[in-house]
Amino acid sequence: MYVVIADLRTFANRADSAQIRSGRGKPGELLEKAADCIMSCFRVCVSDTRSTLDVSKKWGTLPIVNSLFKIYFKTNKMQLCKPLIRAIESSNIKDNFRQSHLVTYKYYVGRKAMFDNDYEKGLF
Repeated sequence: MYVVIADLRTFANRADSAQIRSGRGKPGELLEKAADCIMSCFRVCVSDTRSTLDVSKKWGTLPIVNSLFKIYFKTNKMQLCKPLIRAIESSNIKDNFRQSHLVTYKYYVGRKAMFDNDYEKGLF
């Protein structure tokens, strides 16, 4: 699912750029539509409560959140990041994700904290 989401984000970004160059559409329009699709994938992963932790869909939440962060920062909709941050912070597997995904997540959380003038949280 991670590869499909990354490809969707990349494709929407390129299509958005091409649409802007041709003078049709608003900036970020296609990225927002892609974010809606990715958000539905996030909801499916977060709501997985019946399976064991080994095969849980919750392992897919952090890569999805990172993709959504990339879209929200590009489209300047950073207020949409707050519920995603809360979902990850309240997760019982927060510290067990892959290191690469955690680094990206902490980068965007720190960047959002700096944007919100919360410098102490941004420097963790």
